[in-house]
Amino acid sequence: MRARSTLFTILGEYVNPLREAIWVGSILEWMEVLGFNEPAVRAAISRAQRNGWLQAEKLGRKSYYRITEDVQWRIDGLLDRLYPRTPNQWDGLWRVLIYTIPESKREKRDKFRKELSLMGFGMLTGGVWICPNPKARDALDLARAHTLEQEVEIFEATRLHQNHHDLIAHAWDLGYINTHYQAFLQEFEHAPLPEEPRAAFYEFIRMLHAYRKFLFFDPSFPAELRPTPDWGAVAQQLFLERRSKLKASAAPLVAATLKTPEI
Repeated sequence: MRARSTLFTILGEYVNPLREAIWVGSILEWMEVLGFNEPAVRAAISRAQRNGWLQAEKLGRKSYYRITEDVQWRIDGLLDRLYPRTPNQWDGLWRVLIYTIPESKREKRDKFRKELSLMGFGMLTGGVWICPNPKARDALDLARAHTLEQEVEIFEATRLHQNHHDLIAHAWDLGYINTHYQAFLQEFEHAPLPEEPRAAFYEFIRMLHAYRKFLFFDPSFPAELRPTPDWGAVAQQLFLERRSKLKASAAPLVAATLKTPEI
């Protein structure tokens, strides 16, 4: 785990739901449990500020940080995929995104493409991306956030050819996805479930950090479109079961170290 990406994991799990600022000391303590020293964490926080993830606030002599509104809605979307509240049922429609972004905006285009993957889109060909999930409509907000709304078109469409699995196999690397799910299961299926708060926190974040990487290449297929064999469903069940136990065991550590301006 690297400091910057681990910081993002913690921000998403513990800070984003608060909708308020958090003391920098809380972040430092949590990251210390995960093996990161203070200079590395402060460097990661500073970079997160420069990238627009975090906004600094001062209260007396203490420094606090809150997640920016521009990043909040993005994290909300990721958490909806990590922890689905209702079964992901398909409405039969594909969200089709087409862009014509010039080479002069290459850096912006690359960031946009990366975030499209995080939203569940797969690349069908060139500048054509598809996604079966209704939340993919948020890609329009993503285009606006990158000031690319003039270069992006989004449609909701019905595919006349009914063999959707060949379309999925073309837009996503199912072999790659299943191989990584199997590796996740091999690593965590029989891993310990410590009850001591620090150890539980470490194990929980380690597992969460590994699992959230699936958001980059698995669009959270609805049941009707899931591939066979479906290692993703097996991995999700294991992840959610372990999360419930580990997060509960880690709760005393979080409660003792979590400081907001009101606490």
